[in-house]
Amino acid sequence: MIKIVVAEDQPLILKDLCLKIEKCDPDIEIAGTATDGRAAYEKAAELQPDILFTDIKMPFLSGLEVISRLKAENRQIHTVIISGYRDFEFAREAMKLGVDEYLLKPLSADDIAYVLSELKEKISMKKKDYNRHLLESLIQSPGTRTGHINTTFPYGCYQLLLMTAGSYSTFLLDYALPHEDVGAFHLLETACRSRKQEGEMTYLFSGRHENERICLVCFSNPESTTARQIAEDVLSASSGSGLPITVCISRRIRHVDNIGMEVQIMRTYTERNLLFGRSSLLEAKPFEMNMPDLSSYLTAAQLQKFLFCVRNQDEARFQETMAALLDALESQNAAQITVDYCLKKLFKDCFPEQTSVDFDLEIDEYITYSKSYGDLFSYLKFFVEQLMQNASLCNTSGQSDSARMAADIQEYIEKNYAANININDIATAFSLTPAYFSRMFKKYTGTRPIEYLTSVRIRHACEYFANSDFSVRQVAEFCGYSDQYYFSKAFKSITGKSPSEYRILSQP
Repeated sequence: MIKIVVAEDQPLILKDLCLKIEKCDPDIEIAGTATDGRAAYEKAAELQPDILFTDIKMPFLSGLEVISRLKAENRQIHTVIISGYRDFEFAREAMKLGVDEYLLKPLSADDIAYVLSELKEKISMKKKDYNRHLLESLIQSPGTRTGHINTTFPYGCYQLLLMTAGSYSTFLLDYALPHEDVGAFHLLETACRSRKQEGEMTYLFSGRHENERICLVCFSNPESTTARQIAEDVLSASSGSGLPITVCISRRIRHVDNIGMEVQIMRTYTERNLLFGRSSLLEAKPFEMNMPDLSSYLTAAQLQKFLFCVRNQDEARFQETMAALLDALESQNAAQITVDYCLKKLFKDCFPEQTSVDFDLEIDEYITYSKSYGDLFSYLKFFVEQLMQNASLCNTSGQSDSARMAADIQEYIEKNYAANININDIATAFSLTPAYFSRMFKKYTGTRPIEYLTSVRIRHACEYFANSDFSVRQVAEFCGYSDQYYFSKAFKSITGKSPSEYRILSQP
């Protein structure tokens, strides 16, 4: 339970603030309130809350004086300043005291919720940081570690979940996972909270790639089914979303030292068994690591049909035959590794003269970015058109055209940043595949397209904060973000300040 003391000399604002805080999270408790600075200091010293909300201007002691005294006594309290628009100079002084956040009147429920979410994460990290650090080091290690790790964790069993959103990434993406797809990982967080039993602990970790997450379930009851229930909840909740989800469950592990090795087993098993374009639940079996049959879908006779189309420059027939191949793969629930093998062999054998094309990279990117066979066919159709025209993706004659296109794309982003667009939408607008678009744009601008889009949006957000009184949520929507939390994270990653901090500093 997180304890909060709220100090505000205006009773109505104090009551309203307390109500909004209590509605944000059931794990948050208002431990005490104060209507003047002296009472605020005494309550904070006595109750030792995790967080202190305080207005700047109050009787007896200002909010800044209260914070200054607490800091001088080395009190471990997170502090949030409540400021009116006329109090910018005071807020600037508060920055020197190391306050955590700033809320501007009138107070919105969204801004309060965001601040509390950030502070709750900080508080939780302080309490769990040591154990989490040890576990993360084990998760990221390539093999088994030995030592006294077990003495830190009073559990008898451990089980891992490896969640993959979309296709299995065989390389590090040059562009981020579209932020609307990141919502899939919220399903995992929700399932972990709702399924955790008494005496159990769950930890979530980032994976090797943008579209991978790892969940560790720690428990003592050998009959626990929490890990499977979490996996089933995620798959059920994601059904119909259009984004295939794969969850791989590990064996039960008796020694926490072994989780690093188990993660490697799960990744290998997922890579070889993930069903392309479909959600599925996998159970990692380290003794069943045989490669699937890769040759049965693309036979010698079928390959001759493709070669005939290429020799006769029959693009339409090639597309039809390729669609039939993809239909066969889909109907048989082919693993991604099988789809990968078939397509790489197909294009390498059919277009051997195009040595400037990296077929492995092209196919890797198309498959990784595709959510479905329909997506994959669209990307491959464009690829075939290029190959049939016997034009290298990066030939010299096309460089000037590509440079002009990169400039046109920059102009397009400047005009459409406020729309809810992502990299896939922009690529589609210019009839490009996301993979080719990303490489071409970076080549001629020096910046990844997702970074350029984000920088344009944040630049305009800064202008709104400096010249208007719009709320954080409104500014986020004006700049193309439907998720205020995601917007605030992006804003701080670029400016180094939260939206509230930036507004305070930018106002005259």
